[in-house]
Amino acid sequence: MEVITSGDYQLIPNYSDMFWPTGENGLESIFEHQYEVNDPDNTLNWYSVFCGFSNESNYGWSSGFDYTNPTQHYIDQFETTSGYAVSSTYVRRDPTSPYPTFVYNYSCSDPNFIQNTPLVNRDPRLKWTVWYEDTPYIAEFQQRTGQTGVNYKARYSKESNYNTVKYIIGKLGKQYNSPQNEIAIRYADILLLYAEAQIEQNNLPEAIKYINMVRQRPSVNMPTVQQVAIAQNINLTTDQGDLRNYLRAERYRELGFEFGHMYYDEVRWDVLAKEQNEYWTANKEGFGNPALNFSKNYYLFPIPYNERLANPNLTQNPGY
Repeated sequence: MEVITSGDYQLIPNYSDMFWPTGENGLESIFEHQYEVNDPDNTLNWYSVFCGFSNESNYGWSSGFDYTNPTQHYIDQFETTSGYAVSSTYVRRDPTSPYPTFVYNYSCSDPNFIQNTPLVNRDPRLKWTVWYEDTPYIAEFQQRTGQTGVNYKARYSKESNYNTVKYIIGKLGKQYNSPQNEIAIRYADILLLYAEAQIEQNNLPEAIKYINMVRQRPSVNMPTVQQVAIAQNINLTTDQGDLRNYLRAERYRELGFEFGHMYYDEVRWDVLAKEQNEYWTANKEGFGNPALNFSKNYYLFPIPYNERLANPNLTQNPGY
């Protein structure tokens, strides 16, 4: 709470400004890994700094596409701009060169939702987190980079229809080194952590207050938790479990693909093994993969042999 009451930080109006060099060390940033211009290889090396060329003969590979492929399950976390939930069902993979595209049926109670354009009128943070076909982010990307002819097609991705957006700064980078700092902790993260703590104390009105602050910065302006509760017919204002689950989804939407937040959150919530095993079923969406058997042992890294040799009192973590 001291961070919140200090007055030193605030949510910046334009969400996407944080992920460009011009927005480094801004009012929302609490701790960033600083890029060292004189020693770039030992600071940060973002592979996908050249995303966005329209030369389809490259299929985006030399441009950094296919760097990280968000799943359809992740895309489904982003509500419509009216606060309605969206879910999808896998239908098939359409063979295209070099990789297939994935086809889904969608379910949504929003009267303005259209099956043929399922990513239109969604939470604005989606376009600032994920590359998808016909994304309106293309125009912003070209304006910021000075590039032209930028394009993205679903077939540019190997394992889904999508790629990541955050920290991709186009030709502002040099070769595979991006001068962009990496944000480790920012104010929105703190607000959501405080809201989470309030939920665990069953102080739901206080938690909702801070979740709404994150959702309603000017550039995002998503419906309040109270409005979502009505749209989705769930007891977010009175049920601790429902609000806990909603807070977790809000962290996915707000902090997706930043500094490992989703991974570390799922470990501390003790849901990572369950999520992985339930999602990665055999032959997932047309792949030939076996069912995943992910153990909670993997929450911890193995202790190196030389460290255990130097200190006989150290024992190995379970599972290694």
